[in-house]
Amino acid sequence: MSAMSKKWVYITGVLLLQAILICVSLYFLYTAPSVGISTAWDKGFQRWKVTSAEPWSGLKEGDLIESIEGLEIGRIHLIKCFFYLEDRKEVLAWYHALKDLYKRLNQKEVSFIVTRGSGRLRIALQPRELRLSFLSPYAMMPFIGFVFFIIGAAALYRKGIDEQSLVLFLMCSCTAVFYIPNTVSLLPETVMEPHFQFLISIVQALFGSLAYLLMLHLSLLLPKRNIVLRRFPRLLWLMYPLVILVDATLHMTVISLNVLCICTLAVLATCRSYFSCANPVEKQQMKWIGAGYLFGFSPIIVLCLIPVILTGETLVDPSFAQIFSVLLPLFMAFAIHRFRLMGIDDLLHGTLIYMATMGLLIGIDLGFMGIFGVRFGGHLDLRQRGMAMLAFAITISLYAVLRERGRFFLRRLFGREPLREREVLSAFTDGALGQSPLSIAKCLESSIRNTFRPKGLTLFEKGNGVGEELLSAFRGISDPILLWESPLKEKAPSADMLLALPMGRGQEVDYVLFSGELPGGKLYGSHELRILRSLLRQAKLLYENAWLYEEEKRHLSEKEKIFRDLHDGIGGIMTNIGLLAEIARKSPPVPEGGGPLSTISQLSQEGMSEIRTIMHSLDSTDLTWRGLVSELRGLGSRMIEPNGIAFEMEGILSNGRTRLGSFLYLNLLRIYKEALTNVIKHSGAARVRVRAEIGPESIVLSIEDDGVGLQSKPYGGGRGLINIEKRARDIGGALSIQSGDGTRVHLEVATKHEGDVNGEVVPART
Repeated sequence: MSAMSKKWVYITGVLLLQAILICVSLYFLYTAPSVGISTAWDKGFQRWKVTSAEPWSGLKEGDLIESIEGLEIGRIHLIKCFFYLEDRKEVLAWYHALKDLYKRLNQKEVSFIVTRGSGRLRIALQPRELRLSFLSPYAMMPFIGFVFFIIGAAALYRKGIDEQSLVLFLMCSCTAVFYIPNTVSLLPETVMEPHFQFLISIVQALFGSLAYLLMLHLSLLLPKRNIVLRRFPRLLWLMYPLVILVDATLHMTVISLNVLCICTLAVLATCRSYFSCANPVEKQQMKWIGAGYLFGFSPIIVLCLIPVILTGETLVDPSFAQIFSVLLPLFMAFAIHRFRLMGIDDLLHGTLIYMATMGLLIGIDLGFMGIFGVRFGGHLDLRQRGMAMLAFAITISLYAVLRERGRFFLRRLFGREPLREREVLSAFTDGALGQSPLSIAKCLESSIRNTFRPKGLTLFEKGNGVGEELLSAFRGISDPILLWESPLKEKAPSADMLLALPMGRGQEVDYVLFSGELPGGKLYGSHELRILRSLLRQAKLLYENAWLYEEEKRHLSEKEKIFRDLHDGIGGIMTNIGLLAEIARKSPPVPEGGGPLSTISQLSQEGMSEIRTIMHSLDSTDLTWRGLVSELRGLGSRMIEPNGIAFEMEGILSNGRTRLGSFLYLNLLRIYKEALTNVIKHSGAARVRVRAEIGPESIVLSIEDDGVGLQSKPYGGGRGLINIEKRARDIGGALSIQSGDGTRVHLEVATKHEGDVNGEVVPART
């Protein structure tokens, strides 16, 4: 089974389990007996008190229920879940009490004995089916569980089936299943089918414990396997049957202590992992986990647990406080995927500033109200209300000032003095302005080194094989890349490199700067990244301008060389034509087809061809590598075949993005033409083979004939070879001439390239 299929099996299986639980629960809730009341246990009277009642029930708010159909109602009869019981004996007694109560409420008429005021009353009523009246705000709680499931499924689907993502998915799935029976137990008025009510209580306890144990399991896996798991890999798996056995005792005190121990171990494991991590990325991961515990559990502890211990009541509905618990799996997913790792620093810093500011504002507000004579504990008159509003308005006006001062103070306290973006940009611009493209890249490297002082900084540029392969992976990217959350982390020269800064022109990348961690094992935060983005944008702008300036200078240099060549070549031809014309004028007439006029005709055709070639080379929009190969083929055919020599050419194209310059184009044609001219005049060859290979690294041009070679006669009288060697030097080429049974001229010219394309072979022509 493929990994994708396994993912869908896991996700579909949990969805199916939730759907079955919800459907079965809806059925039993719909058919549960209803007597139109809600109740609460009165500790003073040791009876269940009616807290609200429907008019048709006959019962009233404040009634104390003594018995139902002769069954004396004690504390365990109307408890909806055994979490409020203590030991196994009491749980089993609760189960039998449910069966007795359910049997009596499933009659057509039920009599209640209640205490109302100072008297005892017997009230007969006809129970109804609960139907949809069970719907209440509590019915929305399974959606919290479904959010857990979505987070776990997304983490599993995105990252794959590794141990971390699988354990997170199982933790979220157990929590999602836990919320269903947890909600169902709160919805019936009095009782529903007792076997099902007892079963969902067991499911609630089991999946709740498993969810907390999986949370501990995940804490021991992040950021990497805990040393305990590495030494004893099966130890944690033995805890799962142990937890199931603890739940099987049905002793709620033991179960609660077990869950408390698991939660404590999870928090301690997270703290230990954070303080033992040396890698800054792993530290950020553990910050996310710690923040998950902080923001996920703190609202429940502060708003529910502590108030219950102190006053016996919660400040808010527990279902509201449980909404915050979804932050725990969400932050864990961020840690596993290394997503927005730096965001946790901003979150914690902003939360701390907000809480400190609000605490100060509350103190200031109370101080102002004391100064203005506002007294609490009684009715406020109109003046005191006005003073209270004035104090509140003054306090609100101080919020922005206190927040900024608090941010500044905390940064000073934790040694996080912010860098001034304008100063960094100004210093970089002053150093890079007017520099060459390479110097600008070096200035960027120097600016980052001086500003941030990272532990490692490496610049990759064009010109070496490893760099070229690496640069192509960053094509089209122009922003700083956090490597720990990017697939491009595999391209980094070492695992210590955490940030990549690509720079180039348009979609092309000419340089990539890799940076390691900051001093003190810190990572680049949002403020540092904002400065880096500004630096990179400024560097790219300066780089593109410098590159365009260099290109313009190169074009001008090429044109100067071409015009100089034009002057030398066409000037020589025109001088020869003038001399021959003068000779023809003074000489007697010669037969048709001979003499100086014939030579003048040939020279004029050669001059026109030279002008066309030069003009074509100046039009850079028409210059392509395919066009060059076609021109070489056509020129060779026109020159060689009329002389009775067989011509064969093979062209190989594997360069799709490198620009063909005018100067290179013109000199390649000149070298090629000179070599073919020497073949025609001096080789006595019967066949010429030409091979032109246009590759991403170089251009290779080879002209080979089967003639007499160089031994018997100077190659081109010496002048042709000199011209070829000179033009090869002008374009930075390597020229070699081999002679034996024929002559082979081999030219190789290195090219600048910006990426490879699939090779394409142009068929040979004979």
